[in-house]
Amino acid sequence: GLNRLIDQLTAARQLRNEDIYEIVIVGNTTMLHLLLGVNPRSLARAPYRPVFKRYNEISPASLGLYMAPRGVVTILPSAAAFVG
Repeated sequence: GLNRLIDQLTAARQLRNEDIYEIVIVGNTTMLHLLLGVNPRSLARAPYRPVFKRYNEISPASLGLYMAPRGVVTILPSAAAFVG
């Protein structure tokens, strides 16, 4: 998954995973909930409310990402809670 992409990026640029200090992740509302381990049940029925509506900054370790340990992963929220 994401660690494989990080490995490919660092290998292509002759960097170390520890050289990455920030990753920004965007996606549809359901995928972001699943990535963060948040139950997407609130998205399945009207009024389709996401659990989070603002950006989140989390540690790489919380997602098991191989990058700078003191780096940050920013999760940008989707514009709407759509399940399609």
